[in-house]
Amino acid sequence: MLVFAAGLVMGVLFAEVYYYVAAPLVLSDGATAVVVDRDYFDDVSSLIKSAKERVYVVMFSMQRYTNPEHWDSSSNKLLDALVAAKTRGVEVRVIIDEWPEGNDKAFGYLDERGVAVRAMHDEGTTHDKLLIIDGVVVVGSTNWSYYSLDKNHEANVAIRSEEIAARFKQYFDSLWASASGSL
Repeated sequence: MLVFAAGLVMGVLFAEVYYYVAAPLVLSDGATAVVVDRDYFDDVSSLIKSAKERVYVVMFSMQRYTNPEHWDSSSNKLLDALVAAKTRGVEVRVIIDEWPEGNDKAFGYLDERGVAVRAMHDEGTTHDKLLIIDGVVVVGSTNWSYYSLDKNHEANVAIRSEEIAARFKQYFDSLWASASGSL
């Protein structure tokens, strides 16, 4: 009996750890989730890989690393996921701010692979960290850079809501209309 109870407890603990630590982000309609620190890469990567219609990104800092030290970085992997989504037929559009040094590499990488990408050159900084992936919005503090994705503490929220996604899409469309096709 003691072995059975111990096995049951271990099974419940494993299920809880999997659900809260290792499980991919799954949101039912109207649900929200907190996405922090290293979970961001796993959750956003999973959402991009499962996208069926659209992936829209507005990012203050989006880095593409060519140095061997960061070649396998989370940022590079997310950029690769955008290219793969575009290749699958998903509409992918990206807006990057002009200011942060290094954004030009990400811009060029996406542009060369046929991803629709524009740069913001307005008077204010486009400091957004926003994704609209089908009916899910992810918004928060995480840039697509080595330190933000792999080192810093970052806080975001994921929201599955067609209404909220539609509102953020209107915002995205207004930025897209004022953005330039070159960095």
